[in-house]
Amino acid sequence: MDGIFQIDEQNLPWMTYRDDNGDDSAPPIRVKALSRAGGDDVPSMQYVDYPPGYVDPVHTHDTGEWMIITAGSMRFGDDEPESGVGSAVFVPRDTPYAIHAGEQGVRYFRIVVP
Repeated sequence: MDGIFQIDEQNLPWMTYRDDNGDDSAPPIRVKALSRAGGDDVPSMQYVDYPPGYVDPVHTHDTGEWMIITAGSMRFGDDEPESGVGSAVFVPRDTPYAIHAGEQGVRYFRIVVP
């Protein structure tokens, strides 16, 4: 990379994502791929929007990831504490988890790390 990479999420369109649970009536997850234009030298980063009450299936990733919440709230299980605006959460690679969006949904930056 030849210098600082900078992008404003407000200048990018939302893409929609649905998991494979077959429920087409549920609102989709929306994603903005922030680092795509930065090339291979920029860590993968997305801005993610979950609708109110959405629950992921339990899954893992082969990388770690930071989640920085900008609106709403999330938790990672029924007995886990809720993380709200301003919270930063790190999930280590190969850790099973499922995001539970709060009553207002959740928006967060997701940064993938090795």
